[in-house]
Amino acid sequence: IATPKTFNLHQDYGVANFNDPLSKVSQFEVLKIETYRNFKARHAAKLEIPTEQIRFWVFTQIYITPITDYYANFSMGRVYQRMGLRQNEMNLYLEIAHKPINGQTWFPPTVRNPYVMIFVKYFDPNTKYLEGLGHIYIQKPYEVDDIIPILCEKKEFPPHTPLRVYKEKNRTSMIEVTNDLKDGDIICFQKEFVEINQTGDIPTFYKSLSTRIIVQFWPKFKDEKQKPKFKLALDKDYAYDVVASHVAAYLNIDPLKLRFTSADVTFGTPRTIIKRRNYLKLRSMLPVRYRSLPTANLIYYEILDFSIVELENMMHFKVYWLGTTLKEIEAINVLLPKKAIIDDFLEDILRKLSLPGPTNKIRLFEITNCKILKEYNKLNSPIDKIPENATLYAEEIPQGEIGKKRNDKVVQVYHFTKNPSYTHGIPFKFVVKAGELFSATKLRLQARLGMDENDFAEVKFAIVQEVPHTKPKYIVHN
Repeated sequence: IATPKTFNLHQDYGVANFNDPLSKVSQFEVLKIETYRNFKARHAAKLEIPTEQIRFWVFTQIYITPITDYYANFSMGRVYQRMGLRQNEMNLYLEIAHKPINGQTWFPPTVRNPYVMIFVKYFDPNTKYLEGLGHIYIQKPYEVDDIIPILCEKKEFPPHTPLRVYKEKNRTSMIEVTNDLKDGDIICFQKEFVEINQTGDIPTFYKSLSTRIIVQFWPKFKDEKQKPKFKLALDKDYAYDVVASHVAAYLNIDPLKLRFTSADVTFGTPRTIIKRRNYLKLRSMLPVRYRSLPTANLIYYEILDFSIVELENMMHFKVYWLGTTLKEIEAINVLLPKKAIIDDFLEDILRKLSLPGPTNKIRLFEITNCKILKEYNKLNSPIDKIPENATLYAEEIPQGEIGKKRNDKVVQVYHFTKNPSYTHGIPFKFVVKAGELFSATKLRLQARLGMDENDFAEVKFAIVQEVPHTKPKYIVHN
């Protein structure tokens, strides 16, 4: 059921897009045996409006027609059949009358009706925004000039403001309004200009609707300041900055503090940071294959603490700082010149933290598939060797590792479920002490994981060789 409210917010051809989740058109399942009278009364009660003040119009393949009181005692299934509908659905428009006509009746008669009911939209060429203005009744016969004062009144323009008025013909084309309007036609108007910018008129705007798509935006990181997932209807030919302005308007933030990341065409995971370029179009920011996937037309976003303009000569990384346990995690933003080295990277992290001790040693490592891929321990290496979309962690190197004995060994510990390839969680470096009982090793592991006795009792330990198809060897004795 489309309503005046959903029509007024609709940014596309027609009264509503009944298949578009962004249109917010309400959907209901109705028993075929329910009478139209009861169906109408239920919705009137929901709106707290007397039943006689609402009327439903039904969309058929070629026209729109009111469901009159003649059908009051018909079942909804029979109404459906009489209207010649298909696909077991009815698309309706809910008309609400706020004052009676001539103080007598709420709606014009359906027999020998001297009025035509048309929908009205206003187009703002500056914002490229369609504003639904509800519907109006025009008495037959009429001239196009008779409509102008009514439209001006709708927008509170002076009565004889010059307007350009068009009628929707199909999804991508408009025609000048003539004297042959019929029930359900949609007219769209804008102010007349001496010269209309090529992209600022109604016909051009409607042509652009053919390139409009629904884009999903997901937060790249699960920080407190990141917003939830959402969808926007955007033009595939929008430039990068225009896309950013639409997303920023939805999030109510500065568009220059947004950064986008493309999604993997197969798995939908974050892939490559999308560089801000004037020539870059939205169509180039999206995956080019597998459009049928649920994650098609997906872009990740992140909200920065600084302007993206600063990144032209800088590199930005998000680093997760690990505390004494894996449950103590803090996100840190690192912004450094592109010519900086790893030592500068580590120093920047230390400046942002308050660590006890004057000579803290920390390490920086990259994770992929929940396993440590690489440790960046060459302090003179340039930071441009680190991918900006890398998943980075940093931690203070424990004293037990710094002062480990000759026969002790540092190993990687990672988490898996049943199969070593089913990884999850955060991996970490750990010292295996020569000659230590495994019961004591487990206590140190428990402390590093930050787990209580009950949760830790569910954990099993295994030695995994980095050889394909090799089964893990579980440690069963203390």
